[in-house]
Amino acid sequence: MDKRTLIAIREYTYQGKLLKVPVFKKTSGYSGVKIMACYGSLEAYVKGGISSSYLDNIVLKALKKYDDRIVDRPFYEKDKYIYILGKKRFITNSISLKDSPNFFYIKSTCKDPINIYKKEFLKYLRERINYWGKIMGFDLSGYIIRTGLYISYYGICFPIKRQFKFDYRLFAYDTYVSDSVIVHEIAHLYDHGHDNKFYNFINQFMKDYDKRDDLLKKGKFKGEEDDGK
Repeated sequence: MDKRTLIAIREYTYQGKLLKVPVFKKTSGYSGVKIMACYGSLEAYVKGGISSSYLDNIVLKALKKYDDRIVDRPFYEKDKYIYILGKKRFITNSISLKDSPNFFYIKSTCKDPINIYKKEFLKYLRERINYWGKIMGFDLSGYIIRTGLYISYYGICFPIKRQFKFDYRLFAYDTYVSDSVIVHEIAHLYDHGHDNKFYNFINQFMKDYDKRDDLLKKGKFKGEEDDGK
């Protein structure tokens, strides 16, 4: 469940396209505006008295700053579609389409499709974490895996607690891309920091880590051939 407080949805025309930017209440830090480009969309976080014109100016500057990122393709649109492993799947409550790769089946009685999405992601995570753990020399079968909506990170590792947490929106990305986050977090069992030793360890198992990480930040769910973007 998304516990953020949605204040408004602002609409902009950018490069000939209609762009919707959700504006959320900023709950930490100083007053002002924080803009984030992530998971295929642009998000604004506001704290304090901010005028619409001031916010619009900040958003337009952010669009220029994040010109190389995809910000017009949210991972999910309620009652319409959701991205899973790089593929856009249309939401349906038709049982006849339950096993179709083009649809995401949700029972008509389901109040929040994201809960189903999170459960599917957790199953997928367990498989991928165990897979990479064996390759990297770690037995992760007893580790706790959690998922939720996290503003400041894609994933995080707690070695002492033997626990991993991942943002469920990561499920939108193709395995090639999302594996970079999984490998990154497992690598923290080897080194807690982000120094050369840490990244050298990652590169032993994922030589194109930087490329995958770049695709992740740009919001390219499908990977390098993501509609040519």
